Amino acid sequence: TGYSLNGSVPQSANSFSVTVDESQLTYRGAVEYGVGEQPKDSVGNNYSTPLPAGSVNTNTITYEFVEALWANTTNIGSVGKLALVSKSTKQKEFTFPAQTVANPECFDVPASWNLTAIETLNPLSNTWGNCAGEFSVTDISHDDASGNPVAYKRYTDNRGYNAGARSVRIKWS
Repeated sequence: TGYSLNGSVPQSANSFSVTVDESQLTYRGAVEYGVGEQPKDSVGNNYSTPLPAGSVNTNTITYEFVEALWANTTNIGSVGKLALVSKSTKQKEFTFPAQTVANPECFDVPASWNLTAIETLNPLSNTWGNCAGEFSVTDISHDDASGNPVAYKRYTDNRGYNAGARSVRIKWS
């Protein structure tokens, strides 16, 4: 007799049009039903009572937002797409090979992200330290799975010299 999604009723013809965004990560549907038919026994007489009206909730559907990051971690001379990263993890670590002046470390993050830290690992003390000043930022785009361009920010090492391999970690809010 009725349907709802997170308490909202359908827009038309028992269907929902939902815009997915980061503020709503779970959905739960409900189906309301009316009184069932009167059950009959083997000779056609009423048996017991009809199923009363009620509702059934669906399992909760939870999803997360993932984004593609790009970096030259496999080959310092070529930026490649990395495995998708959940936005809820709030950090990602890159392990860069040795860089050259011609091929510096770089990584691309969606322009919509708010980076709060860029850090490098000090292997002697095993601590992370701020290295945000070592990167310059430029605009770039990459195509999404549908072939549509998505704005990214490219962070490129601007130290201007050859350097050994290192780990860099980014954090975002």
